Amino acid sequence: MSQSQTTSQENALATAPIGKLLFSLAVPAITAQVVNMLYNIVDRIYIGHIPEIGTAALTGVGITFPIITLISAFSSLIAMGGAMVRNPAVFLLDEPLSNLDAKLRTSMRTEIIKLHQKLATTFIYVTHDQTEAMTMGDRIVVMKDGIVQQVDTPQNLYDFPINMFVAGFIGSPQMNFLDATLNKDAKGYYLDLAGDRVDLPAEKTTDGKLDAYIGKKVKAGVRPEDIKDDEEFINKKGGCRLEATVEVSELMGSEIYLYLVYKGNKMTARVAPT
Repeated sequence: MSQSQTTSQENALATAPIGKLLFSLAVPAITAQVVNMLYNIVDRIYIGHIPEIGTAALTGVGITFPIITLISAFSSLIAMGGAMVRNPAVFLLDEPLSNLDAKLRTSMRTEIIKLHQKLATTFIYVTHDQTEAMTMGDRIVVMKDGIVQQVDTPQNLYDFPINMFVAGFIGSPQMNFLDATLNKDAKGYYLDLAGDRVDLPAEKTTDGKLDAYIGKKVKAGVRPEDIKDDEEFINKKGGCRLEATVEVSELMGSEIYLYLVYKGNKMTARVAPT
């Protein structure tokens, strides 16, 4: 294939009306395998009910597919199809799902995960949506103001955030932060929350790293799911009992979000329905 032919094909792909047509592009370089893959993705998202407004043959491949009206989601698929022709070492995706509604975003996220697994190629995926990052990424780079804060697996980012920004960014609802003083007595390390005592687990404080912070002001981070309201748990963990005022309660079906006020601090708890 000559360079001029390749250029004309690339131009055809670049100038095609991707907002209206999906598989009527006259680009011989796109193989039947690529076309079938993209078509099947669209078909699954529409659950087998692709709105047909006509058909067109894909020149050079010999396949006829329906012409369908696209929303912005499939523009990303078209771009990926063009990239797949070149067998790239890396795919770069810049917030491809940002303009979609919640239901379609979930479907497209699943399809991109499947596509990534099928192609076995590195994807660099830029997003402000932590759900996309946590569900799609093998490793996540968390950035703030252009500066890398932490690079790790999704689970390690959640369990071992390196600073308050990462801790507050990963997790929904986000982590609660309270001003506290770290102290130590015969029972071990504990946090003083303006008169309330919260004992720290002994098994997590045996390395002595907290000694340098004894008597100093610290930030206590509490995940919403770690705030419990059931009586059995409270009775077992009497050393960590706090009293707060519930301002708003949101029933989410399988869980309840409680919006609390604790000594002037706004907090969120995620608890089981009662």
